[in-house]
Amino acid sequence: MSKTLTIDDIWKLFQETNRLFQESELKAQAAQARLEHDLQETRRMLQEANAQAQAQAQARLEEANAQAQARLEEANAQAQARL
Repeated sequence: MSKTLTIDDIWKLFQETNRLFQESELKAQAAQARLEHDLQETRRMLQEANAQAQAQAQARLEEANAQAQARLEEANAQAQARL
């Protein structure tokens, strides 16, 4: 025979469903927090890498400018010596 469903049975099912939902919600919140943390860390790392790349590019530019200036001065000195 089939068992008759009582209000108590329905209440227990509701409570279990609610408990499972709350567990799921907590897991989702924890996963979201980990994701946010990882995203922040990734952004920080990208900013550091960008700053480092810009500093290196600036240093190379300054070195190239210094070398170009030295060649220009040498060329000017040679031109003056020929006059």
